[in-house]
Amino acid sequence: MFAAQRMVPTQRHLRGPAGVVAVAAFLTVIAIGAGFVLFLSVRETGAAPLTVRLSELADTDITPWCDDARHVCIAQPRAGEYVALYTIDTHEVFRSKGCTVPWRPEFDLSLVNGRGHGAFRSGCSGSTFDLAGRRLFGPAPRDLDRFRAEVEGDDLVIRANHLLEQTAAGR
Repeated sequence: MFAAQRMVPTQRHLRGPAGVVAVAAFLTVIAIGAGFVLFLSVRETGAAPLTVRLSELADTDITPWCDDARHVCIAQPRAGEYVALYTIDTHEVFRSKGCTVPWRPEFDLSLVNGRGHGAFRSGCSGSTFDLAGRRLFGPAPRDLDRFRAEVEGDDLVIRANHLLEQTAAGR
């Protein structure tokens, strides 16, 4: 009979491709378990940056500022925190048809999130998202995609050339 050997991981075990895969798998499990949303990819759109005066965004904690032609809405879920949402449905079938997700101020979410009226709601799929773009219900597999938004002086600059596509992590 052989005596049972106890394997103790060492630095040697974490070298090479197997180690990289092991570390990546571990970090993925941790991130998903904690409910974080990870960005799947950054897609180049070729669109020019969009600049909006901060003074135009005064009420975006209640109603988002939207540019329907560019499919972008800016909201302020928390004071001083701006999100630039891409208002095209995240469900693959409806996205391929160009289905938009407009802000619907009459939609009552008071029973869902306690915030009252208003939600982003797709007319094609019925998927519904809160002011921050988080998926509440419907067939959409993930939250609304976003653009990077940065405050520069008195302006908010939306980097519309980089679409941050989100994963369904944490769902």
